[in-house]
Amino acid sequence: MGTTAAPLADVVTLFNSKVSQLTDDEEHKEYLACPFWKHNPVRYLRVKSSCTDGFGFKNIGKLTEHIKRVHCLWNGCEKCRKRFNKAKKEEVDEIKRRHAIGCTQRTKDLTELDAEWMDKYQDEAYGKLNFQRNKATPSQCYEKICRALWGSEKLEIGEPYHLPGFQMSVLRWQFIKDLQSLCGQKKNVERPHPDARQDVAVVALSPPSAEHVDPVLLSTQNLDNLSSAPPPFFRGQHRKDSGVWSYDPSEPPFTRPALPDFAHEEALEEYDPEQEQNNSDYYIAGTWTGSADPYGFPVGQFDRDAESDDIFG
Repeated sequence: MGTTAAPLADVVTLFNSKVSQLTDDEEHKEYLACPFWKHNPVRYLRVKSSCTDGFGFKNIGKLTEHIKRVHCLWNGCEKCRKRFNKAKKEEVDEIKRRHAIGCTQRTKDLTELDAEWMDKYQDEAYGKLNFQRNKATPSQCYEKICRALWGSEKLEIGEPYHLPGFQMSVLRWQFIKDLQSLCGQKKNVERPHPDARQDVAVVALSPPSAEHVDPVLLSTQNLDNLSSAPPPFFRGQHRKDSGVWSYDPSEPPFTRPALPDFAHEEALEEYDPEQEQNNSDYYIAGTWTGSADPYGFPVGQFDRDAESDDIFG
């Protein structure tokens, strides 16, 4: 019996319920996630840091401290990527100036193993935020951070919470996205067109036109297609009589029949091919289908037998 595909919404609901069961954590369910991996989850697949590990951040204060230590541009050297996390904000500029004079390190580019750094414009916009003066809920503060960093661009994973964790969140996000794409592809699938080889096969199987059909071949084909038809027959072209020769490939090859003994003095002579060629009493009798040896009887033999064996006198 065929199976019926479940609606996409039911599949997503079932998947989310299983994720909730496996990651149920009442204590950390409202902990906030790093907005950088929420914005670009694929970029952080190989990043092992506080961005992706742990339970997230308990409040906005803890989240902003994380952003300062890991992502801000103002408290780090852009050349060697050294951070000045222990310095106070008003002292950082002087520390960076002295560091830049003696920094002999080669410029280090960020890799896929490193967390992102803000650019100049992001660093400036984020620095204007002040959550101590402008009170708001954690969700509202989180939205302001995202708008400062990426404008009106939405996060790939919209929820501000870290649960069910980075790995499970990315798995659910990719699974649902690919599932939606798969369902869309199945709706738009068109029936495939036959290729050139299929076209040739169709032409080869098509019946020939009537003007190119051999009547003998046509009769043979018609007989072959009939389940109860007799085997095809052909009238011998070189025989003197109008006998009909029949052939059935399923039957064994023809064997010469044994002739009975006749009660007459002149026994029937054995067949001799050389004698047949030289004796005018013989005629070419043709060949039985399936047998390589011709055979014949002397002309008038049965008449002489009847005269010599008179049963009435």
